[in-house]
Amino acid sequence: MFPMRELFEPSALSASPDWRQRAVDGALVFSPVGDLDLDTAGEFERRLVEIVDRTDAPLVLVDLADVHFIDAGSVSVILRARTKARRRNVTLCVRGLSGVPALVFDALGLRETLICPVPLDDRGQAA
Repeated sequence: MFPMRELFEPSALSASPDWRQRAVDGALVFSPVGDLDLDTAGEFERRLVEIVDRTDAPLVLVDLADVHFIDAGSVSVILRARTKARRRNVTLCVRGLSGVPALVFDALGLRETLICPVPLDDRGQAA
């Protein structure tokens, strides 16, 4: 297990989405729930960067299955975290795109860039 439990306690801020994480077969799966927008981007970035900085896992999977809305600023957070992860030889990728988040990634031309290259099942394992 990864020593980051304190990072994922629900925030007292009403605008903050729920944050969940779990370790699955050597990967760290980070699952925000709710909207990722201007109000939540700062907290989202703090949590995601801290995950990248602290993880010993070779893969950080950002699961957006329970995100209903994401803005371009929050997509930029993912891109910055991915760059930082690469410097640490950690792969950061996204899965669970549907609805508005899928439209945003497609409009920005980032679906192929950020989607996990290996198909994963619901537990984050290679299918």
